[in-house]
Amino acid sequence: MMLDHDSPLVQPSVAPDIAPESTVEPLPRLSEVPQPPLRRIDLVFEQKGSLGIEFKELAAPFVIEQVHSTGLAYNRDLQKGDQLILVGGEDVTELAWDELVQKLGPRPVLVTFERPDAVEEEPPPTSFMSGLGSTMRSLGGSVMEPPGPEEQVMVGCRGT
Repeated sequence: MMLDHDSPLVQPSVAPDIAPESTVEPLPRLSEVPQPPLRRIDLVFEQKGSLGIEFKELAAPFVIEQVHSTGLAYNRDLQKGDQLILVGGEDVTELAWDELVQKLGPRPVLVTFERPDAVEEEPPPTSFMSGLGSTMRSLGGSVMEPPGPEEQVMVGCRGT
């Protein structure tokens, strides 16, 4: 189609010649995009008892949702978003939940987590009641904290 000088459309401009010595780098494909570096965290648990780790799902991959203050994993440099990858040196990234629980039972046990460098620690919830909306998926027992001296808990609700 021919455009005249009164047309609201603009003719495309002619691209300038590109010098032969300059090259244009193609954009990387998704498979070529570098992944953030991962940090490995190795921990040994020697005592029997609950680790106090709540995972997002009861299926692989086992990614931490929360580390509870009543468990053995508390204050051990774990945080939300860390992924459990090894137990006793064996890969658990595709393991079933029941098998994982069996592997974590005997003590001492060496566990390895991976954390992308981009993961930042979130502040803890302001109340132990704030996490009751999700299903508890913790290892080895109860992780609920007892109420403080000024609180009463009745059937999952805070009394007045």
